[in-house]
Amino acid sequence: MSWHPQIQKYLYEVELSLKHLSSDEKKRVLEHAEQRLRSYVDQYPNLLLGELFTALGAPQYWGQSICLELGIRVSKKAVGPVWYKKPQFIAFVVIGGLLGYLYLSFTPLYEWNEQTGALSLFGGHWKWDNVQFNSQTIQGSQVVRYSQILNPKETNQIKINLSSGVVHVRSSAGDLFRGECQVTQVSPSATIQQIGSTAVLDLSSLGNGLCDFEIPKGIPLALGLDHGQVQLSEWEQNASISVKTGEIRVQTHTDQKFDIQMNTLQGASESKVPSYPKGIPLSLSVEQGSIRVE
Repeated sequence: MSWHPQIQKYLYEVELSLKHLSSDEKKRVLEHAEQRLRSYVDQYPNLLLGELFTALGAPQYWGQSICLELGIRVSKKAVGPVWYKKPQFIAFVVIGGLLGYLYLSFTPLYEWNEQTGALSLFGGHWKWDNVQFNSQTIQGSQVVRYSQILNPKETNQIKINLSSGVVHVRSSAGDLFRGECQVTQVSPSATIQQIGSTAVLDLSSLGNGLCDFEIPKGIPLALGLDHGQVQLSEWEQNASISVKTGEIRVQTHTDQKFDIQMNTLQGASESKVPSYPKGIPLSLSVEQGSIRVE
């Protein structure tokens, strides 16, 4: 009996799934499979082949069911690869789970309530209150970038001035002083200038902004902000930070010891890090607001 090409293809796939059997066992299973198919075709002449194959299931699993009917031992390999035991699959699951955790933990990247002034970054891990931006700071703003290689032997201080916004600063290896700000307006004069032994970046004319700076470890920082928040991350060098109205948050590097001086005229200050008289100078000043060191 000649078979329809689709049936021949189905039987061929059944045969491929029986590689683990001996020649005699494979012959018995294929003969039984052909008899079963012939009986189905004769019994249901109006049944579409697609419907027949759907009823039988995947070729490899139908072949395994015939093996069980004939009392032939089924090899686990014949059922198909056990993906959940393979190292590649385990690695995929672990990485996928980690990425999912990071996505859920650190989104949204930023969220600002215009009415209350509450700003939340990286899924709420960093929060500030009473942040004042106009609508262009988040929408319709411009990004400006600054970078300059500094020689620690010639530069003994980096000085940054800003009017308002949120400023994130971290220590970095090397001699590159780098900055990136999302601001409401751009000024051609806002460039890094070397004044004596001080590298000066005056951004007070740029309006509100979200800024990120990397400061070479060997150079002290002096940063002044009129209104907003300053965040120092993994900080490990000399710094003097002053804010008129707002907040200062410092996350110190665990390997460094600091001589911490905090001054708040109106507000509160808190440090979870001990201060050492001979440590790295860290001066923090807020006229109205709060200071937190951890």
